[in-house]
Amino acid sequence: MLRTPGTAPWQLGPVSAFARITVAALIVLAVDSVLLWPTAPHAAVSGLYFGVPILLAIRVGRGFPHALVRAAGALAVATVLAARALAGSHAHPASTSAAIVVAGAVSATGLLAAVAGWLEQRRNGRRPDVVGQFVHETHDFLRGTAADR
Repeated sequence: MLRTPGTAPWQLGPVSAFARITVAALIVLAVDSVLLWPTAPHAAVSGLYFGVPILLAIRVGRGFPHALVRAAGALAVATVLAARALAGSHAHPASTSAAIVVAGAVSATGLLAAVAGWLEQRRNGRRPDVVGQFVHETHDFLRGTAADR
């Protein structure tokens, strides 16, 4: 793949500072979700509390297309769920309330960073055509291999 000077070998494209903030927020949200596992209605839901933010953090950190938009959606849902849990009529233990407050603050911060990163990408037009690059590089590689025969 074509690389830019600021792109690591494992990244698909450049990742902005806002995307890195979004990655950090998603990782903190996943770690914080471990404290909310006792409140989950089912074990699969508690696994999703951890797995979805980690998966999105990997996708945003690698620079996948549309990853910031998907991360913004997940962070918006997490922000709304945290606000709803805090506004709920039943009282939570102190540790659960603290985890909900942290989840709300981190997800709101990550949401703002994801939206800012998405706006920056749109303004700069930096979204590379990853599939097109792959097709062209594969074609060039195969042409070079065929010429060697």
